[in-house]
Order: sequence, then C-alpha cells, then structure tokens
Amino acid sequence: MLVYLPLMFERYTERARRVLFFARYEASQIGSLRIEADHVLLGLVREGQGLAGRVLSDAKMSFEDIRRDIEEHLRLHERVPPSVEIPFTEETKRILHFAAEESDRLLHTDIGTEHLLLGILREDGCHAAQLLIRRGLRIEAARERIVAMRPDGRADEDERPGPPPARIRKTDVGQTTSLYEARVSRSSGEMGGFNGGPNHWSMCGAPLRTILARACDLPEVRIDVARELDDGRLYDCVVVLPDPVRHDELEQAARAAIERAFGAVLIRERRLMDAVVISVGADGPRLEPSAGGGGGGMGFGSFGGGSVDGHFSMHGSIGELCRTIEMLHHRVVVDETGLTDSYRIDVQARGADVDAFVDAVAGQLGLTATRAKRDVEMIALRPRPLSQPQNPRRSQSL
Repeated sequence: MLVYLPLMFERYTERARRVLFFARYEASQIGSLRIEADHVLLGLVREGQGLAGRVLSDAKMSFEDIRRDIEEHLRLHERVPPSVEIPFTEETKRILHFAAEESDRLLHTDIGTEHLLLGILREDGCHAAQLLIRRGLRIEAARERIVAMRPDGRADEDERPGPPPARIRKTDVGQTTSLYEARVSRSSGEMGGFNGGPNHWSMCGAPLRTILARACDLPEVRIDVARELDDGRLYDCVVVLPDPVRHDELEQAARAAIERAFGAVLIRERRLMDAVVISVGADGPRLEPSAGGGGGGMGFGSFGGGSVDGHFSMHGSIGELCRTIEMLHHRVVVDETGLTDSYRIDVQARGADVDAFVDAVAGQLGLTATRAKRDVEMIALRPRPLSQPQNPRRSQSL
C-alpha cells in the first residue's frame, strides 16, 4: 500500500499543512474513523485564505453551502477522542498524490491549497469532487485560474514552504530521528484548541502563553513570557512524528519548536509569588473518599468574568483540586494539606468572586484558604542570548 504523505510533506505550504490538520479535526468532530475527501474539502473551507479559497470564491461558491452539503451527506457519529489515530482513506491518499502531480505539472516547487483542490477534482468519483462539479467548477477552469494567479510559478510569500523538516537527536525524543513537522506559525484564527494522538500534537488558534501551558503541562498562571516575545497574536503549534511516541515526548518536541520559532529559551525556575495556601482546618477535613479511588473528571457551572456561579464537582486529590482552581481562575494555589488520597469533591458557590469561591470550597471541605507568599515552580520563555547554543543542555529537562 502506498503512503504518499511522508514523502512529500516537506513541500507543503503552511496553509496546505493546516488544511490536513483541519481535515483530521473535521473527521474527529463528525465521528469518522478515516479522513475522507469530504474532510479535506472541509479543511480547505476552514482554512479559506489560500489560493484554493480564491478559486472557490471566484467560482461564486459559498463556504457555508459547501459545509452544509457535506454535513448532510456524512452520517454523524460520536466524536473521536484526540488519542485515537485517524488514517487517510485510499481515496484521500490518491488525492494527495494527485496534488503532488499537479504541482509538478505546473512547474511549482511547493504543494499548496490550490494543488489539494486540483487533487480533489482529479478524484472525480468522490462526493467532494461531485459536489464541486455540480456547482460548476471544472478542473480545467480551476487549473487555468491557478496559472493566472501564479503567472511566474511562484507562490505568495505566505504560501511558500518553509525549511526542510527539523532534525532532532535520539536523546531528545525517544528513538525518533526526524520530524515530518515541528513548527509554530501565525494562526488563521479559525480553529482553536488542542488536538493530539500517538504521533501528532497541535494547539491551534491560541496565544503563545496558552500553547506553552499545554506544552509544559502547567496552568497558564505558572507561565511567564517575556514582554518582547508576547505580541498578543494567535499561533498554531504543530508537531507530526513518523512514529508513535509517549505524550511527554510530543510535548518536548512542541517546546523545542517554540524555542526555535521565537529564538528563545525555556527556563524552569522557582519564584516567590502571592498564593492561596490550602491546609487542613482546625476541625479536620470533611472529605468523602472517591468510590473509584482515582482521579475522575469534573463538572462545574458558570465560571467567567471574575465571578463564579454554580455547582462544582470532581473526583481527585486535593492537589488536583488546587491545579483545577489554578486553571479556571489563573490564581496560584498551593496544597499544604498533606492529603494524597482521591476524594469526591462537591461544592456550591453562588454569585461569588474568585476569592470567595476558594474560601467556599475550602470551608465546605473542612479546609482553610490563606493568602501568603510561596516559592512556586514557573516556566519562563526568554530571548536566547546571542552566545548561547541552539540546544542547551538545560532545556532538555523541560
């Protein structure tokens, strides 16, 4: 069986790569266990800004109508978890192969969104191609329009492929010796959130600090980005490895990609900070052991705008509770209870601000919440000194 993508992925433009990740995202949301041609077309629609988007717009096609037609055609199932690998169908592999052929035919060095569109039209028996053909788009006309948009064969600046895939050492990420991709780029801004699996990790449409929090497995309140590196823009951080690895190794590759992209270095440090300290109350804790004995999950009411209103519940340790509060409210919370078991935590908070919410949680559980200075672990992103090598030994521990 031929697998085309690894052989030509380095020729893909930033937008074309995003299209394939969007295709995977669309498949997972619809509940498909395979990435089909329809998902690739949805990826093109979601990206929207490449040359393929201009061809579709010139053909008077409504992105909303395309999405509605595809969603009506596909049978919806339960969403596929990020941990489940979703492979390409043979039909989709042919489309990727046709895209490469179309690029070569037009004497282009890159493979962009326009070539993926031509690849779909070449696979004329699939539903995605038939949808486009019924709406009046023919491959000859699409090809002519692309030639007109690229008269010298050169891609627009933001459509050009970047450098070849990054190389990493075996000591950096398990036994993996090369990356298909590990890159941070300016986000199209349309798809947000995390997506991951055994050999891929992506955080799209998010501020740099949010991406770092995910890559470092820490709440955002413990991430410090130097002012000159934090421009307030949204980014996509994408890692694709040729072989499955542990989740922490994917996170390590994401951190390395961020360091390269921003010419920066990640530093683990401890810092004295204002914190909420959770300890056992004078009358002892009032905690119900969790039936399952392990961390379970959580549910909560309305939390936003600095206020809390609703019912909060979770199964887990007090340390996990403190981490959850940090994630929800961006306030450093330190567990000094010494309690390590898993508990069923169930509290109510109505119309309270964040401080009152923390006090309510502690009070209902027989704990106390005090404000004090504590030495806490932080991750800082700082510009790399000019004299510092690109792969410092210190950063390998992150």
